[in-house]
Amino acid sequence: MTHRVLTPDVLDRMLPTFADHARRGAALEIRSLDPRVQHLSGVTAESLEHARRRGAEPAVVLERGNGAFDVWLRHSPSAPPQALPYLSRTLRAEYGQPPLGTSRPFGPVAGLDPAVRLVEVAGAPYTRAQALADFFAVSRRALDEQLAARLQAVGVSPLAQYRTANPEPTADREWSRFALRQGLAPRDVAQELIRSGSRAQAGPRAQALYASRVLASTLPGTSARDVPQRLLATASQVLGVSVNIVSIARTFLQYAVRLTLGRS
Repeated sequence: MTHRVLTPDVLDRMLPTFADHARRGAALEIRSLDPRVQHLSGVTAESLEHARRRGAEPAVVLERGNGAFDVWLRHSPSAPPQALPYLSRTLRAEYGQPPLGTSRPFGPVAGLDPAVRLVEVAGAPYTRAQALADFFAVSRRALDEQLAARLQAVGVSPLAQYRTANPEPTADREWSRFALRQGLAPRDVAQELIRSGSRAQAGPRAQALYASRVLASTLPGTSARDVPQRLLATASQVLGVSVNIVSIARTFLQYAVRLTLGRS
């Protein structure tokens, strides 16, 4: 599959060629360059109506020849970049898809592909867009502030600061051992490991798995499969949800607990 970035003038000249390719059976797909626009494929009619009722209305709806829908969602324009992964996973859950599943930014093109029909064009952010953006921003900020206070109380520097002073590959494990000796709770060690991420682990699921491995190597007599259940809840919170907030967060939590630090 070939992906190309086309300027508007080049696109205009190539539209007839694209339409001809589509008539011959080629798959034409596009993606948004706006990070606040999200694409979901394989959406059922039932999931679409469920999401509408919960204030997660799509900006654009396309129907494929097999009856499945592709939707484009627009998040709040004021959503901070660090909240977008959490918002995207939350909207996946609202549309009945695994929140931590693989995202697919490319979607079909209506008007050129005869197997794709444009059903709806609203263009606006969904009803709950601002409320969800605010929730994730406030939730993450509160978690960070509470953790910072607990680190200071036991005399432990933030992990990022420790890494700067100790750039060795074993820095995270050494920091964890020191923090545990100082009396920092294992759940707080896990939270700081996930919050700070690691040099090699970019995604939140990978960060949570990484945290479990570090803890397993620093907690005496434990393995990655024996990390306490409470750490799973910590991982879910740091990934952007709180156990007792809105129902959409509870839905995400069920997936996050199962897919982040392993199965209990």
